Amino acid sequence: MKPIEDIIVDKIYQLINQVLSQVIKPDIKLKQVTELTAEKILEMKRKYGIEGIILDVDETLRRNMKPIPEINKKWIETAKQQLKIIVVSNGLDRKVEQYLRTEGIEYIGCANKPLKGNFKKACKKMSIQPEQVLVVGDSLLDDILGGKRSNMKTALVEEVSEDIENMKFNTAIAALMTLLNEIYEVGSVTKDEVKTFVKLLDPFAPHVAEEVWEKIGGEGLLAVAQWPAYDEAKT
Repeated sequence: MKPIEDIIVDKIYQLINQVLSQVIKPDIKLKQVTELTAEKILEMKRKYGIEGIILDVDETLRRNMKPIPEINKKWIETAKQQLKIIVVSNGLDRKVEQYLRTEGIEYIGCANKPLKGNFKKACKKMSIQPEQVLVVGDSLLDDILGGKRSNMKTALVEEVSEDIENMKFNTAIAALMTLLNEIYEVGSVTKDEVKTFVKLLDPFAPHVAEEVWEKIGGEGLLAVAQWPAYDEAKT
């Protein structure tokens, strides 16, 4: 049986190859979900016939597992006057589910995005066709790829990390690939090095990275773990 470090590296390698092999482009980009204003929603309804939204939670409605901020709650109250809304999340948070229930919004947790099953389920619950749905989320893999595979329009809520914005998505992934190849050339990797790699991967594949983090014994949630410090002496 392979050592746990090798299994983890193999899984990460497969994930990055999957990302690089896809051309994943959202229909629209939003710096934050509140940029989807009443006027923008009206435009989407006229242009694409959008009648409902499939909405993500983590890094879309809230950051770092914190409570949903009031500004986003107000946005939900406004948006639901124009469109049907359902929340589809790969996580499961009973407090979020309870809040959404008070707003009359259904919640599908442990959704296994980007698999199509719960995208289709969400359509049935809203009684609309996939072509009438806008998927709003932060993950190119879970939300945008999942929405496109389900024949839905997509809106990417972008990360607010200056470093990632400056590097651009494909460049950052390519840098991680280079690091991974160097690990293979060395032929060994420590658990601390794997933890650092998983932290760097987290902004691009948060749900998978969180799963790997748990398997390698990372303390607490990866989403709130300290970001690796840059050491120029090692470059």
